Amino acid sequence: MTSQPRALSKRPEVLAALVNATLVLLIPMALVILASNRIYDTSTRVTAVVSPFRFYLFDRLLEYGILFGPFAALAFAAGLRTFVHARRALDGQGSGWQGVLEAAALGFLIAFVVLLPGIVTHAPRAAVPYVVAYGGGGLILGLVLGLVLFATARLVLGLSRGQVEH
Repeated sequence: MTSQPRALSKRPEVLAALVNATLVLLIPMALVILASNRIYDTSTRVTAVVSPFRFYLFDRLLEYGILFGPFAALAFAAGLRTFVHARRALDGQGSGWQGVLEAAALGFLIAFVVLLPGIVTHAPRAAVPYVVAYGGGGLILGLVLGLVLFATARLVLGLSRGQVEH
């Protein structure tokens, strides 16, 4: 007798992956919204620009697409890795802590890639403090985000089984 595919509500690893991917998208959006509400121009000069709404809308969509495009890729990666680690945890083959280390390594790698053009065009020895500072900051940020995603995945897995694991 063949078993039927489990529904989404019975696939906790899929639910955990969706929750974490959504978090990776929503956290930067929330920060941008907070920052845009806090930072405002105090000048009293106003310049009127008359253009059709479709151009304004296109400009805003392009602006947000450029801003959040990289986060969409990171959200996909976070969802995929959450799925893999949650599946392994449910099968008793892992705890998920590897995902936290992956997030920290990715944070460092992103900072390093951003610094790479400066490292290549300037003296590599002069870049060491920048790699340590910015790479370390990326590593710490990745570690913190990895811990948040680990906690949310564990919470989703625990709730889907009817219990919250500690």
